[in-house]
Amino acid sequence: MEILRTQPGIPGCLEEELNAVALSLAGSSRRAQIFGERHGWSGSGPVTLAVLSDSYGISRERARQLCKAVEDAVEKWREKFPTPHLDRCIDLISAMTPGRADRIEAALVEAGLTNRRFLLEGLLDAAAALGKDTSVTLVCHGDRSYCVPRSADGLVKRLVAISKKCCDRWGLSTVSDVAGSVEEEAGTKVPVAFAQDVVTSLAGYELLDDAVGWFWLSATGRGNPLLNLVEKAVAVAGRVRLPDLRRAINRSMHMRAFAPPTRVLRAICQRMKFISVEEEWVVDSGLPPWDQLLPVNEALVVLALKELGPLAERGAILSRCNDYGMSEATATIYLSYSPAVARYARSVYGPVGLEFEPGAAEALVPQSTVRRVLVDYGWRDGKVWLALKLSAGLVSNGCFTVPSAMKRFLGGEYPLRAADQSPMGTLVVRDNQGWGLLPFLRRRGGEPGDVLLLAFDPGTQTSNVRLGDDSLLDEWQPDE
Repeated sequence: MEILRTQPGIPGCLEEELNAVALSLAGSSRRAQIFGERHGWSGSGPVTLAVLSDSYGISRERARQLCKAVEDAVEKWREKFPTPHLDRCIDLISAMTPGRADRIEAALVEAGLTNRRFLLEGLLDAAAALGKDTSVTLVCHGDRSYCVPRSADGLVKRLVAISKKCCDRWGLSTVSDVAGSVEEEAGTKVPVAFAQDVVTSLAGYELLDDAVGWFWLSATGRGNPLLNLVEKAVAVAGRVRLPDLRRAINRSMHMRAFAPPTRVLRAICQRMKFISVEEEWVVDSGLPPWDQLLPVNEALVVLALKELGPLAERGAILSRCNDYGMSEATATIYLSYSPAVARYARSVYGPVGLEFEPGAAEALVPQSTVRRVLVDYGWRDGKVWLALKLSAGLVSNGCFTVPSAMKRFLGGEYPLRAADQSPMGTLVVRDNQGWGLLPFLRRRGGEPGDVLLLAFDPGTQTSNVRLGDDSLLDEWQPDE
């Protein structure tokens, strides 16, 4: 068979290069054009046999026969055709994978490899037909196409699923946390920029903070748990400062895995119905009454606080709740985790958002609750725990100091997990220094003044981290 029926000049771009290959094997420009349009070698994307039939006035079967003849010739003689432009295109695609297909197509034009936007479907078809190993594939989601490694063709699907799962569970998330979660699950590197490309395409996506990439999905079709917590706190307080509202939300067991910064919380409140933001205050602007908004037992705890208060000691609160027919265990749970309740001193509580004279809360602290040991570290259930008050330095570098009394029990590397058991990297302890909290703080939030509780298990050489306020200490150092 005569391979080259014509001797084309050196092609100047991918379009000319692929056209030269098709023309050499098809025998006529008409057949080459039919083949090129069928497989997307023209750059406009593959077309169906029906489209070819209408465009060229031939039957679908005839269009199939013409294309099949060229396909067979390409498979037989593909090694005879040098394709430097296609090779360079494949190199650029590999370097930009994973990535959005339209951005890769634009980069091909900018690099001078194609004259105009050349859809990747046709380019990858040509690469496969000519025996090139690309190791990439195209995946579509919504109105976007993505180029991903063939070994990770489920990457986009996992990013979408994890984004929705996080927003369903916590009400919001960060792009870096989504990327990190998929990395841990899929075992493949996920660039944050690529994760952001996928996340921004989701229905209801709203960016809450550009600096770190906090976002939520306003169209998840389910109640947003974060909004429920905000509504509870604001309904009870009437008006509450943003920092106090943030602490109230972080008290919730549900939110111990996430701690959105104050600026993110402001952005959320500004989007809510029946709530307004006035400088540093979040104000009730038409929420249902708190006794209708809160579940029965949680409302009874708030009622007890209002009857005893505005501030009340823990024992008195539990006694009043017992009068209502509530068990001590149930009342303790709401005192510890309800966003409608605030802990103002050891064993002293009140409704969230209270303002009172300095020293009023401390005056109610019962003498029996005075600690005999330091409250920032200790042993419990075979675990060493450290309670850290976040500083600006700790938030920025993730380093902390281990008390001298505990350093002989701690040393080495400790895989770290959050309250929801998501892996958060590894803590390292050497002498009285520890580091490795930065991945957790970047993914899940944290501001100066927050309380971070670390629990180390020397037996399994593992660690856990929780973020909240001083009420975390109540769980690890019970009142005496």
